[in-house]
Amino acid sequence: MSFIRSSPMAALSRLKSNKFFWGLCAFLLWGGYFVYIGLRLINVSDQGLTVAWPVNWEVAQHFAYASFFAYNPPALWTSHHPLYFDTPFAYPFAADFFAGMFIRIGFSHEVAFVSLSVGTFLALVLVLYLFYFRELKFGSRALVAATIFFANGGLAFFVYVQEVVKNLVPPSQYYTYAKDIAWNNSTIAQLLGQRSLTLGIPATLLLILLLLRWERSHVNHGLWWRSMLLGISAGSLMIVHIHSYIVLLFFAFILFIKNPQPWKRWLMFGISGFSASFFWFYLFFAEHVTENLFSIHPGWQMSWPFSFSHFFDFWILNWGFFFATALWAICIRGYRSPFVVVGVIVFLFANFISLQPSIWDNAKFFVWAYLFLTIPVTVFLSDLWHKKFAQKVLAIFLFFAIVASGFLDLYVYARQVDTVNTRFIMSRADIDLAERFRSLLLPGDTVLIADTIDHWVSAYTGARILTAANSWLWTFGIDNTVVKNDIASLYACSNDMDELLTKYDIRYIVLGPRERANYAISEDCLTRYLLVLKNKDTIIYDVKKY
Repeated sequence: MSFIRSSPMAALSRLKSNKFFWGLCAFLLWGGYFVYIGLRLINVSDQGLTVAWPVNWEVAQHFAYASFFAYNPPALWTSHHPLYFDTPFAYPFAADFFAGMFIRIGFSHEVAFVSLSVGTFLALVLVLYLFYFRELKFGSRALVAATIFFANGGLAFFVYVQEVVKNLVPPSQYYTYAKDIAWNNSTIAQLLGQRSLTLGIPATLLLILLLLRWERSHVNHGLWWRSMLLGISAGSLMIVHIHSYIVLLFFAFILFIKNPQPWKRWLMFGISGFSASFFWFYLFFAEHVTENLFSIHPGWQMSWPFSFSHFFDFWILNWGFFFATALWAICIRGYRSPFVVVGVIVFLFANFISLQPSIWDNAKFFVWAYLFLTIPVTVFLSDLWHKKFAQKVLAIFLFFAIVASGFLDLYVYARQVDTVNTRFIMSRADIDLAERFRSLLLPGDTVLIADTIDHWVSAYTGARILTAANSWLWTFGIDNTVVKNDIASLYACSNDMDELLTKYDIRYIVLGPRERANYAISEDCLTRYLLVLKNKDTIIYDVKKY
């Protein structure tokens, strides 16, 4: 009889710690959501290329990067930036490189990007769950942690509560995008649109898990090789996602401080990691390090002047009950782990230091801080759940208060992803013309086009262009003012046109709706060159032939 009485409790205990059951739940819930959304982010139809927010115009930028790898030989990959003729390619390019390889073997841009995005989303869910399971020990806790991370948000759900009080209606707006709120649900604002971050998170978490296993290993056989390979992999994270790379550096440093004893392993790891980092930095990033890439900016997007009371008010509004619960779990309950230490360091770092011209980009650091600080929050909620009835009620309230804003936004986004949120980027005629034009292009050919953010030449051909829109280039520290003026002179057929054609080694001139909308065109002058392609709206001239 005692066995019969205890068996339900024993079964419940086994279920709570069952990694595979709760992992399947996480995969169905969050993997299913990401598959549903991922299949709708990019669409090419008879009308043309349409994308969903938050991808928007950035799809043309990333298509350009992928086309650069797909249609150019490796010898040209370091020769110039896909969006600017006179500077090396400087970007964490791994995600776009993989898309380019898919395109190179015959997949369309749409299929390459959608399939890789969905695959990366699923990898993120799987690795994040395994990471939380390793730290939290129970599958149920890991699922709760993953849910808190993906459904992050602040106090914006109170806006919906006020709406419901006035009129019982389903949610219809993005509540974490309300006025005075800087932190938007990161699943929508960051993970769906920032492909490098979505790849960088699982890659970094895998390296962290390997680093922990390596640091605690008592097996000496092959350890030097493993240390070297782990260091090279860590250093190569620089080309996957810079913010994730910096987070990994923080974690490795904290782990070393905690246990410096296997110093020979750390030495090999450090030498190989530094060598790989230096290699990628010198090859792709060194020329773009400028003084405006570093700044002190207290309070992230807080309004000035800075004060600590304002600081706490700002984060209570933006992170809500999560921020308060994390503070309580760390400061009052004394929860400690290397991940919590790194989470606090990254949070403070991102609040005061910027490593890029746009302070908004520090949101990627806050994604990492949220990911790590979810651990003490989940432990605290679990501790409450295992106490008396009142504490159980408090645990339920805190959980729903933490995820309410995020779930509201995720619900609204899923309803609107392929309707309200869509944006038309370029026509089917442009895409078809790009395919025909690509057959004429030789590696390294320079094409004169308008400096816009949505041009089909840069997106679909991989050709060398003079410059894209300044709204993309300023983040790299590139000033394209002179080049823009020269483009205007070329389309106007100015007196120095031949000199400019030689200076930029231009082979083809494209004259289409974007060029006519942005420049004063001397079309009669351009007719002296050989017309090689045209459609209803666009003409392409070969300036090497008359």
